[in-house]
Amino acid sequence: MWYCQSKGGTFLNIKVTPQSKRREIVGIFGDFLKVRIQTSPTKGKANKELIKLLAKELDIPQSSIKIVKGLKNSLKTIFVPIAAKTLKQLLKYGSCLEDFSF
Repeated sequence: MWYCQSKGGTFLNIKVTPQSKRREIVGIFGDFLKVRIQTSPTKGKANKELIKLLAKELDIPQSSIKIVKGLKNSLKTIFVPIAAKTLKQLLKYGSCLEDFSF
């Protein structure tokens, strides 16, 4: 499962593809939410861009998003202060979230 509901929010398992042509949330692939970003993974730039993208899409402050695991890895666990059921409403990506189940 690519998400885990917890007290106060949700943990997301994210697969990040840096140096992509587009900056986007691609969809759900197995146990991960796949995200593409444009910056390179040097000096934390990719992590900053990922947080910025998630904050924009989820309409929450960047400071409320925490990278719990994977600071130097493309596979990350991120905590967002949003209930899992709310994520489907906020991530409006049509077919990539059709199989989103609770």
